[in-house]
Amino acid sequence: MKKIFAYSLICLLFTNMKCEDTEEDYLPAGIETRVYGNIYDNFNNLPVSNQKLVVAEYQRDFRFDGGVYDVFVQELDSTISDVNGNFDFIFETGGMGTKYKIYPRHNPSIWTGYEGARDLENIGDEEQIDFNYSNLTRCTLIVNIDNVDFAPFPISIFSSQNHNNTEDIVESNGIVERVVFLFPSSDETLFIGRTLDDGTRQAATFTVPASNSLEDRVFEVTLTNNDFE
Repeated sequence: MKKIFAYSLICLLFTNMKCEDTEEDYLPAGIETRVYGNIYDNFNNLPVSNQKLVVAEYQRDFRFDGGVYDVFVQELDSTISDVNGNFDFIFETGGMGTKYKIYPRHNPSIWTGYEGARDLENIGDEEQIDFNYSNLTRCTLIVNIDNVDFAPFPISIFSSQNHNNTEDIVESNGIVERVVFLFPSSDETLFIGRTLDDGTRQAATFTVPASNSLEDRVFEVTLTNNDFE
């Protein structure tokens, strides 16, 4: 029985080793692939313009549990969606991988949801890929600080769909501004925190009402010691 188990284990290991790409598996450099599609905002019924998309090259590697995963090698090319949300470009393989993906570059004014990189299946041909992202509203937060103790004050905005972290407020008195990007159709909660000398953490919360518009907006609050709980 022990011999059978050992033999099975060896076979499994060799099987897993075959899951790792080698240079012999790499696609040749210079293979052209056309990628085109559209990025649309279904929440606001608008195209998503000026969003950068990147194509990258990957290799395949194995895990000892028998699974495989993709290892990033390099970025190959990129494009930006036009005013109608359309994109259309041709990239070339880099000769150092076997798998290719397209993904969005971070853009604070666009919410890409939890959608990550998308696999490109038709290397050497053409492929249509469409994305569903959301436009966000640029909001300038104005915080009037009225002699508040225990600086600095971490500041963030959180909703069920979006999370903004901004630079801490270090002033105990005065006016500071921070820029965040919000969903236009939902209320958001502004959190301002502080830590007391004994380690107790407190937070002041303010509701930022939905603007129902993609126009730039301003939201102003006054922060006092009494706002913290």
